[in-house]
Amino acid sequence: MFERFTDSARRVVVLSQEEARGLLHNYIGTEHLLLGLFHARLGDTDQALVNTLPAIPMATAREQVTKIVPLGDAGALSGHIPFTPRVKRVLEQSLREATQAGQNSIGAVHLLAAILCDPASTAMAVLAGLGIDIEQVATSVRLATPQARPTPPPTGRLNVLEEQVRRLTEQVEQLRRRLDETERRGEG
Repeated sequence: MFERFTDSARRVVVLSQEEARGLLHNYIGTEHLLLGLFHARLGDTDQALVNTLPAIPMATAREQVTKIVPLGDAGALSGHIPFTPRVKRVLEQSLREATQAGQNSIGAVHLLAAILCDPASTAMAVLAGLGIDIEQVATSVRLATPQARPTPPPTGRLNVLEEQVRRLTEQVEQLRRRLDETERRGEG
């Protein structure tokens, strides 16, 4: 799945792992993914992420996370930090978000959109705790990831349809002329 991630989205995932380590957590949860998004937003050129996620100081965001999930135990950390089942679902949802937007790659904004699809996640509790208007973020995300537009019919089909419309228009004009003649005869 990660091969479909943009550089920005990959960076978010790497930053979320760093955030989990920094908080001494032995897992990557939605709260870490959200911290990765905030972190990436600070220096990222991903304009969609900058436009959708409010600027929050990292210290403030981390503090809010630790209010919900306390710091972990330094002795419990090992090399690999696994994703929680909830984050796996968010990553899968990000693919669906990108696909619905008609895009082949998954961007950071699709990760944010996927987080917003899980109201029971820790990330959503963090957003609420930060006083962020979730509806406003959701609206910004929808504007940044428009739904795929239907593809126009192939040119050959378009030409056939245009010809049919032209013929129907001619038939309507002929019927109008006949109707006008019939009305004139009835008046005379």
